[in-house]
Amino acid sequence: MRCGDCFDLHLGYGRTLPGRLKIGGDWYILAGRNEVKFFSRKMKTYQVDLKES
Repeated sequence: MRCGDCFDLHLGYGRTLPGRLKIGGDWYILAGRNEVKFFSRKMKTYQVDLKES
């Protein structure tokens, strides 16, 4: 994945959250309509469905 890639992040129980991958000092995700920023955890994997650009 690259900076700016869009995807649906799987939250469990069939729920997803639209997000976009970004990098500052570390990788982070902008998620939801309000683009809430949260940092991904190192050595953790996340299930996503990539969206076509």
